[in-house]
Amino acid sequence: MGNNISYQQTPVELSLGDRGKIRGLQFDDKSRRFAGVPYALPPAGSYRWRKPRPLPNSYSYSDGSGGAYNATKFKAVCPQKAFHVGKSDGDGAAYSEDCLFVNIWTPVRKDGEDEEKKWPVKLWIHGGWFQMGDPSQEPGMDATELITTGGLNAIVVARLRNYPPM
Repeated sequence: MGNNISYQQTPVELSLGDRGKIRGLQFDDKSRRFAGVPYALPPAGSYRWRKPRPLPNSYSYSDGSGGAYNATKFKAVCPQKAFHVGKSDGDGAAYSEDCLFVNIWTPVRKDGEDEEKKWPVKLWIHGGWFQMGDPSQEPGMDATELITTGGLNAIVVARLRNYPPM
């Protein structure tokens, strides 16, 4: 999955009904990306190293002042060992224990396409032996070309796997 191609990026908002709304990026007319969308509560304090806690039913995606949740940038990744020669652990990367997020890519609906049409979902769990890696930091891991050039009419969800599954 991936590419290193430049695109015109335009902000786009997606309404989630009573769950709020999120603001992501649209890349030309190829795909949309919503990055760093939380799928569980942060594993902080006494919840560290425990099974993730689901978001409460009352959770609403917002910026805290009624605006859309900012899903335009990737979030920090889970702390992990550095496996690169000459780099110390955490060197040059944004790490945080608050790292339970998904990155979502969707196709852009074509003019005249049925608004009710549903797409299949492709869940991509990156490699790394549950010890290293992430779905966000490598430019070559962007699903835009997979969706457009590859003809994948699906929603791609990339999830971090350093923490236990829900």
